[in-house]
Amino acid sequence: MAEKILVIGESGSGKTYSMRNLDPSETFYICPDEKDLPFKGGDSKYVTEYDGNSVKWESTNKVETTSPGSIMKILKYISEKRTDIKVVVIDTITQMMTDEFMTRSQEVGYGKFTEMAKNPYDIMKLIRRLRSDLTVIVYAHSETDDKSKETFKRMFVPGGKLLKEKATPEALFTVVLETSVTYDKNEGNKYYFKTMNQGDGIAKSPEGMFDAYLIENDITDVLEKMREFKQND
Repeated sequence: MAEKILVIGESGSGKTYSMRNLDPSETFYICPDEKDLPFKGGDSKYVTEYDGNSVKWESTNKVETTSPGSIMKILKYISEKRTDIKVVVIDTITQMMTDEFMTRSQEVGYGKFTEMAKNPYDIMKLIRRLRSDLTVIVYAHSETDDKSKETFKRMFVPGGKLLKEKATPEALFTVVLETSVTYDKNEGNKYYFKTMNQGDGIAKSPEGMFDAYLIENDITDVLEKMREFKQND
């Protein structure tokens, strides 16, 4: 069974930046956001290689697609054929959902909402069935939700309430990290991850996995902490 992590946060809060120290030779970047990487050298480290008009899947480590079906095929291919890949990043699953919602906006009937909820749900369920030495990091945008007069952050789910209210996507993850940004007049913006819920969001992690409520925004450190925790379990 593969490991999986959900990272949520607003645009510009450091989600993609957190992957800056990952080893590109062991990482595959699935990018529904169709954007450049926001750290130095990122776009030379993660590339789509072609043989004519066909993707060279044996050496490529970045693909831009918003297709749920394509994302599932890529995950299965990596699990079965690309044993050199140890980490897969999906950045962001929110954009995948948004693109499908906008593409199908003219369709009549409620059946489309069931399909749009099922696609991301199936992807998140599939991850668990991938090979055991693989970790899939799912980035998602957050939204502010009001419940019982208390305001908190949760995963943003466009295109209907079915997935958000019935499936509760964050419940499918043991580790959910929320981005946090603070400003220092001398050092500028500083980026962190929240590892636990203090009544204002959905961050969670097993007790003892991380040594603080706020940790540095570095997914490589997160993976190391997870490995250490598993070894000492």
